[in-house]
Amino acid sequence: MSTFSEHEQFCAEAEAFAFRFRCGDCFHMSPADGRCIFGYPNVALHDSDSPVLLAKGQWIFCKYFELS
Repeated sequence: MSTFSEHEQFCAEAEAFAFRFRCGDCFHMSPADGRCIFGYPNVALHDSDSPVLLAKGQWIFCKYFELS
C-alpha cells in the first residue's frame, strides 16, 4: 500500500515532468465514446482528478497505455 505522501510526491513529479498516464492521452482510447479499444474498465483512470491511487491505497496504471 502507498502512503499519502508517496501519492503527493508522484502527483508533483507527474506535473513537473508532464508525465502522461490518463486515458485521454492514450492511443487506445476511442475518441467517439471514450472507451478503451481493448475493453479495459477505465473509469478510475479516465474520470478521476487523481486516478493513480484508489481509495484503498493501491496504485492504478493501465498496462496497455501508449502515448498518442
